[in-house]
Amino acid sequence: MRNGIFFILGLCTLYYLVHDHLQNGTPDLPEEPNQTGPLIFEPGISEVFYQDVSGSIKQNGVEIVSSSVFTPYFNDVNRNIELNFGIIDSLTAEKLVSLTLQRRNFVAPALPDLRKLSITAKRQEKGRFLIAQREYVADSIKFYNDRNQRIKEFCNTVDSKLARYKNGLSGQSDIITAVDIADKVFNYSQFGTANKYLLLNSDGFDSFHKMASKLKNNAEVILINAGKKSHTSFDSILTTNLQSSEQAIEFTLNNPKN
Repeated sequence: MRNGIFFILGLCTLYYLVHDHLQNGTPDLPEEPNQTGPLIFEPGISEVFYQDVSGSIKQNGVEIVSSSVFTPYFNDVNRNIELNFGIIDSLTAEKLVSLTLQRRNFVAPALPDLRKLSITAKRQEKGRFLIAQREYVADSIKFYNDRNQRIKEFCNTVDSKLARYKNGLSGQSDIITAVDIADKVFNYSQFGTANKYLLLNSDGFDSFHKMASKLKNNAEVILINAGKKSHTSFDSILTTNLQSSEQAIEFTLNNPKN
């Protein structure tokens, strides 16, 4: 989120430097904080991330995350992202914490080559460029201010939920209910073409001895448990086993199937 603040400050500085350049004829434009040219649209992501907080995770190398683990999503402005976070304990049906991040839909304007233009045409092009630059700065500030506010609220809520288990883990884990809820969440994705991911930071065992049935949605199911090879309560739908939450999130951003 700090990067977003510096980006906004950079945009404001950029605008005034560009304005000074056009008015006073200084020789070089500063490097822009964002690229000009066509927008880049990466495949969207619809994700449900569950953190297991049952006592058995300690014996199986599973660590409880913090909201900072989602930073790669916060920094990615080239794709639509839906992020849902939940806790796996005996009350898995508790409401998920949700965050929707829409991709950037604006780009920095580029000043055309003025060398072969008449004085009048140059003046007109500079005027159009200044108007476009003002709009770009305004759009950028609004985009990042709104985005950072929603990210902050999401992180505060996630960390507040996790703090409940700092001094004591849950006695049970209702993993299969978590899987069922995630499958229902995917039905209501705002981004219909987004790739769907269910990330389970868990040892993979349901305290109630339930077993997962086939998902209605086509989603990657990723178990995060220090890479241990063992049977789980959802072996029938498990697609990938990874060692850390950071590795799992990187996988969703760079999945070759995207």
